[in-house]
Order: sequence, then C-alpha cells, then structure tokens
Amino acid sequence: MKPFCIAVFIFPSGGNIKIEQTEAQVAIDVNTGSFTGKTNYDETVRKTNLEAAAEIARQIRLRTLSGVIIIDFIDMVEEKYKNEVLEMLKKVYAESSSKIRSILYRAWTCGSYP
Repeated sequence: MKPFCIAVFIFPSGGNIKIEQTEAQVAIDVNTGSFTGKTNYDETVRKTNLEAAAEIARQIRLRTLSGVIIIDFIDMVEEKYKNEVLEMLKKVYAESSSKIRSILYRAWTCGSYP
C-alpha cells in the first residue's frame, strides 16, 4: 500500500519525524538526523524522542489524524527515558482541547537489548 501523504518535520536540534499516511494507518518514524548531541548517545536519543513526542501530538491534532497510528521512536535502553517519552505524549494529549481517544502502548520490549 503506497502512502498518500508524506511529511517530514525537522527539529531545531537536527532530529526529525517522517509521517506517512495511508487509508489504513498512519506511520510516524523518529530519527536523530544530523543531531549528534553534546554528551552521549543515550542523551541524544532521549532529547530527540522527547522533542518528537511533543511534535507528534501536535501534528495528530493539526492534521486530524485518526485510526491506527504507529510511532517508531528511537530505541532507548534506560527505562526512565522510555517512561519520560510516554509521559510527554500523555501530557500533550491531556492539554489538547480536541477529543483524542487513544491507547498508548509501550512496545520497546521488542528490541534486541541484552
């Protein structure tokens, strides 16, 4: 199935999200892009994912995206960082005046970390 809408948003930090919409689903991919961070890789990924979570929630509202929405965040090892990103999504949704019914499911456990 070919996407009928593709959008790329580049963050001030250099990270980006790519939104692909089809009839059946919306897929959102988060990338660090040119953002290499100033400290370490984990912090770079954390910062990019947090920035992406806020923008993704905003784009879902602005574009009135609905149906199955799959968000592919960058894999993180630290459990506290994963929770922080999930809480950011919940916070931005809660601040929204639009009616958003969603199930936020953490699927980071699918990674191949030791």
